[in-house]
Amino acid sequence: MSTNNYQIVKELDTRYAIALGFCADGDPDDVYNNVEDARAQNEGRTPSVGFVVIDRQTGEWADFAMQAFAYYEGALQCYNEHMEQPDVVPALLLIPLDENVALTLYHEDLSSELCPNGYTFTFCDSKSRMALVNEPSFPTCDEALAYYEKHLKAGESEDDTQVITDFSGEYGFLNNGYVQIDHPIHIFGRDFYTAEGAFQSQKCPEQADSFRDATGRSAKALGKHVPLRSDWDSIKDLVMAEVLLAKFSQNDILRQKLLSTGDVRIEPHNTRHDNYWGNCQCAECAWKKKENRLGTILMRIREKLR
Repeated sequence: MSTNNYQIVKELDTRYAIALGFCADGDPDDVYNNVEDARAQNEGRTPSVGFVVIDRQTGEWADFAMQAFAYYEGALQCYNEHMEQPDVVPALLLIPLDENVALTLYHEDLSSELCPNGYTFTFCDSKSRMALVNEPSFPTCDEALAYYEKHLKAGESEDDTQVITDFSGEYGFLNNGYVQIDHPIHIFGRDFYTAEGAFQSQKCPEQADSFRDATGRSAKALGKHVPLRSDWDSIKDLVMAEVLLAKFSQNDILRQKLLSTGDVRIEPHNTRHDNYWGNCQCAECAWKKKENRLGTILMRIREKLR
């Protein structure tokens, strides 16, 4: 297979490189260098994606890596074991999806639950290569392409462009401060009236009982004054995901309300400079990356509960 069929992710040395190929019908021998050709061969379905180690001298896959890998690390480990050259970091990957949108790799904190591989696939402007800060990032290329098909591809329907930004009123049930006295969230061996209380309780599990009947506001306030566990930054995304999965899976009414949002993007807006869990709308944060971790977790739970 000619190396022209691949998008180079990282040149490992003068001979070998890690590349990304779009595979029709999941066949690693039927690889294309762009999404559209692979989709056409795949009868309109989104193609699968794999990382491969290629030998640019032969124009074929490296003879020591005759398989595609679901993650960059798999291909890199295979190369490192063969060459004994660790700690290679991927360079910028740019995959044009259409005349306006491209996909690139964005390096993240390895401790993050949402990007355990140390990078995410992020959308950017094809011409300026500036990140599309209002769009979510994804741990795998397949997830990013699926999102592109639903929300960003040219010719999408009006419904696909809708965004839930306000967690009050009709969508108040999405708010972590939504009170559930009659149907508390059972998690971590306790019942909590709010998701925020359950989440904040894990900053200091020894004092978790203090958060059981806390409102969203009081839970946040209390969470600022408890001894913070040393690994909090590395587990907080996982804790949030566990809490929200419990919230919506244990309550049929809330589950149906979440599912009723369909495929609409969920992205809580705020003005308090929180671009980690949501999307701050102030002028100061206009050009900052919007991670929207809370919205992303909610959308993944919605997909899981279908």
